[in-house]
Amino acid sequence: MPVIGARRVDAKVFIVLGVVVALVAAGAFFGIRWWNDYKRVSQASAEDCRTAARIVEEGKALGADPAEAERWQRRSRELRAGMKDGYLGYRIAVYEGWAAAVATGNPDRPDRAAIAESMAAAREHCEDARVDLPFPAPR
Repeated sequence: MPVIGARRVDAKVFIVLGVVVALVAAGAFFGIRWWNDYKRVSQASAEDCRTAARIVEEGKALGADPAEAERWQRRSRELRAGMKDGYLGYRIAVYEGWAAAVATGNPDRPDRAAIAESMAAAREHCEDARVDLPFPAPR
């Protein structure tokens, strides 16, 4: 039997110690996974992400006519109303306002950093759905 210092150590002590270390390691591993999932952005359905991608594509093709931009925003609002993920819907609504303002030349729009942050957050919502949101570069 192993000897530590002047004391004999039973094999049972090593087994118990090994089990305790394994349980602590497993608890830490699953705790970290839970925490990462808890802090992760909610994930939208593939259907919501496809709807968002459609709105983004239409926004990229938007012309300079303010009346056309208003009609597009109304149609997009109706599409967004059918989305189940409100967080993604909010990010797409921010994009809609920005896209309409850029297309019509309206200077009253979110700044570049705000729209870039909103686009990045929208993309995060669609990671699990594996749907790419083809946002244009913020200007």
